[in-house]
Amino acid sequence: MYHRFIMEEWLRIHDPNSSHLIEVKGIKYLKPTCIVHHIDKDTLNNVIDNLQIFENQGDHRNAHIDLIQKIKCVDCGKEVRSRLGRCKECRKKIYSKNFKRPIIKCVVCHELKPHHGKQKCQSCHGKDRYRQLKSLSSSS
Repeated sequence: MYHRFIMEEWLRIHDPNSSHLIEVKGIKYLKPTCIVHHIDKDTLNNVIDNLQIFENQGDHRNAHIDLIQKIKCVDCGKEVRSRLGRCKECRKKIYSKNFKRPIIKCVVCHELKPHHGKQKCQSCHGKDRYRQLKSLSSSS
């Protein structure tokens, strides 16, 4: 938090009309939505030359986007900046809002259904499990 006070004080002196400041009861404060970033990523280095101000968390996140490498989506091959390995469109296709299980193409019936186990949908998995149990009971 100390870095916020340093940036706030610097702005009051050097740029009192800054859009990052808000006036409360005659005193100018740094807006609560503003993010003060350490350029060298050393949070103990609070020298004003090492501090950079962002209007909001989104702008701050965009400054860090370089840290996430571009990769190709495992499904469509489109270049994305994602740690998840898939682009947004492919993630939407795979995960249904109605199911917590990913949507897959069943290896038995070849339909797109929620994944249940061993790359099978629930109905095919259930049928296989029933056959296994039936064969076990008939062999004993």
